[in-house]
Amino acid sequence: MAMGTAQATIVLGPSASSCGATGCFAPLAVTSILNFSSYTTFDPSFALPSGYSGSGSVVNGSVGGLYAAPSGDTSNYLTVAGGLSITITPGGTHNVFGLYWGSVDDYNSISFKIGSSTTTFTGLAVSALANGNQTIDQTNLYVTFLNIPYTSVVLTSSRNAFESDNHLVGDVPEPTTIALIAMALLSLFGVGLMRRRAPV
Repeated sequence: MAMGTAQATIVLGPSASSCGATGCFAPLAVTSILNFSSYTTFDPSFALPSGYSGSGSVVNGSVGGLYAAPSGDTSNYLTVAGGLSITITPGGTHNVFGLYWGSVDDYNSISFKIGSSTTTFTGLAVSALANGNQTIDQTNLYVTFLNIPYTSVVLTSSRNAFESDNHLVGDVPEPTTIALIAMALLSLFGVGLMRRRAPV
C-alpha cells in the first residue's frame, strides 16, 4: 500500500502479524538497517548509537505509561518520550528511510530535513487509526519513506511515546533513472522472447 505527498511515497508493510521476535524489516533492501538488538555496545548502558542525538533511549520490553515494545518485538528498540525528540544524522544525503513503527499515534511525527527544508508526517499519514494500539497490524508495521531527500531525520512525540526499531537508511535512483532501467530490462526481456521464438 502506498500513499503520497508531492513526490514522496510511503510504503506500508510488512505488518506485525508477519514479523518475528526482532520486529519487521523493510520490504526492499537498500544500504543499511540499524537493528538495535545487534549493537552489543548498548549493554548494559543502552546508549544511543553513532549518528543519533537528542533525548531518547534504547530499551527492551514495555513499561506502562512510558513505552511499549512494537508488537511482537522482543529485542531492543528506540523510544522517544513525550515532548522530546531524536535526530538521526547518517552522513550525506539520502532519499529512503524506513522503520518498524510500533503503536502508531497521531501525536508521533517524523521530519525529514535538508538545508532549510523540512517535510513532516504524523502517525495519521501511515495509519487512519493512529490510536496507539499496541497489538494490531494497522498500528504496528514497517513504514518506508521514499523520494524524500534528507540529511537528517527527526523523530518526535508530544506524548509518551514514539517507539521504533530496524531503521533503514538508503537511496533509490531518481524516477527518470528508474524508468530508464525499466525500459532497458523490458528491452532485454523482449530480445529474449524474440530469440526464443525464432525458427531453428
